[in-house]
Amino acid sequence: MQDCDSALLRAKAEELRNNLQQSGAHNPLLALRSEKKRIIFVSEIPKVREVKLAQALRTQGWEVALLYKKKPNCTLENFFDATFQFHTAQQALYMARDMDSPIFHVFSSNVDNTSVLFVKERPGFILFDYVDIFDGMIYNHPTHMAAQRFCCTQADGLICRDLQLAALCRMGNFQRPKHVLYYPEYCWDSGELQIRPPDGEIHVVQAGWVDVEKNCSVKEVSYYDIFRSLTHAGINVHLYRHTLFAERDLETLYSDYFELQQETGCMHVHSHVPLEQVPKELSKYDLGINVVTHLVTGNSNYRHSKNFQNILTCGSARNTDYLDACLPIITSPEVAFQFHKLKKRGVRIELTRELLENPREVLEPFVSPDVRELVRQRRAGYTIQAHSERLVRFYERCLDNY
Repeated sequence: MQDCDSALLRAKAEELRNNLQQSGAHNPLLALRSEKKRIIFVSEIPKVREVKLAQALRTQGWEVALLYKKKPNCTLENFFDATFQFHTAQQALYMARDMDSPIFHVFSSNVDNTSVLFVKERPGFILFDYVDIFDGMIYNHPTHMAAQRFCCTQADGLICRDLQLAALCRMGNFQRPKHVLYYPEYCWDSGELQIRPPDGEIHVVQAGWVDVEKNCSVKEVSYYDIFRSLTHAGINVHLYRHTLFAERDLETLYSDYFELQQETGCMHVHSHVPLEQVPKELSKYDLGINVVTHLVTGNSNYRHSKNFQNILTCGSARNTDYLDACLPIITSPEVAFQFHKLKKRGVRIELTRELLENPREVLEPFVSPDVRELVRQRRAGYTIQAHSERLVRFYERCLDNY
């Protein structure tokens, strides 16, 4: 039965290629130019990281194609030389083998079927680029843990956006591969902003994943408590829906926040915007906020949580979005790796009990054109283009060893 299924997938893939060629449509498998160095990105759910890296690599003379399962909220054709949507991991593998690339950069939100299959079958040199590799441990999913361990130990190389891998190695859980690159989330090189002139109001924005706390047995985030303190002080809070939440579910999932909106008039819930438009959209506000967990509200027993190492060492594309918009960021020391990075750049506002009790008094000094200009200057050396050569050199070293 498995052989029949494989044969059917091959036939469908061949039929699709022939149809594209005969129709004159843009064929992602045939349009790539062989004279350029080529990299294939593989991602079930592409994120802003894939888009930024592709743009930077193309300016370095590389050709970048994307195999993806779920279309992201952006115009892929603006960032990739070719794109191809697959429906199963096996189909992605067949397509990859036809693309004649020596190296595949495989992205995963933590781990997925496509990542596991590419690491197992190796259509080329496999670089695994992970997010939240503690996920299986946190939620006690043995199968998930095994898949994450397999990808992190058996891939030809790893590209790390944070310090989670180092934490796992310190814990003695596994030995890392020979080829490892630390490559955090970087900012766009430039972009149009729409900074609002000072008007006496304070606008705080949260764009990204927010746990729906009313459905959680343990409140480790407490965004609701923070937003309640801010809005009752007359500070406007803007919450943007995560792309994984469907629009039709918004009022149900975020009902607590809609109730807060009715209660205070200062809580605002928005739909998401295309990835490439996020900096411009966020630049309308004054401050970003990103607190994964904290002890300020007294609702978190985080140091005894399985989430502890994950929180200490995780990276954040959300903070980079805020920096892209030239926003100072409210954060907390529990997210130690991110907290240190923001402190180093001088764009951090620490979440404290004083801030929650007197938010306007604490935050007003950070709402000024001078602060926005300082953030702009501090982010200048932290752009994807400024660090693209380092990624290219890593690819080339890997190819030399392939």
